[in-house]
Amino acid sequence: MSEETTAPVLSHVRFQPITGHDGGVLYAKKKDINGNVLKTIGWVRGTGILNGQTVQVMKNRNKGWEGTVKSGPHKNQFGQDYWQFEVESLATAADPTQDDTITVTVTSPGPPPATSTPPQVSDPQPDQVP
Repeated sequence: MSEETTAPVLSHVRFQPITGHDGGVLYAKKKDINGNVLKTIGWVRGTGILNGQTVQVMKNRNKGWEGTVKSGPHKNQFGQDYWQFEVESLATAADPTQDDTITVTVTSPGPPPATSTPPQVSDPQPDQVP
């Protein structure tokens, strides 16, 4: 990396949809009933995104999930580049509700670290699956 780190610019965020949850899912609990860490999968589009960058997911501007960009760029059906990320809850937390706003930032490692701003709102907003 160069001395001057460029912040990623996000244009779209989406979480992995599953049956009955078209907006995708965001696991608010740290572990499932068997003690396995729950990982949430999502995708970002934009510029300056690289594998290994830190991803933070926030609920109402409070950080609640953290992980990394795992793979990409991939091409969607419209020929747009996207990157897959994986995050996990930092602690078992209250479930997101319809009134909550879920946003995502991606940070390039420093020095100095450069974080995408403003946070990108997930579209559509994810559901929480216990």
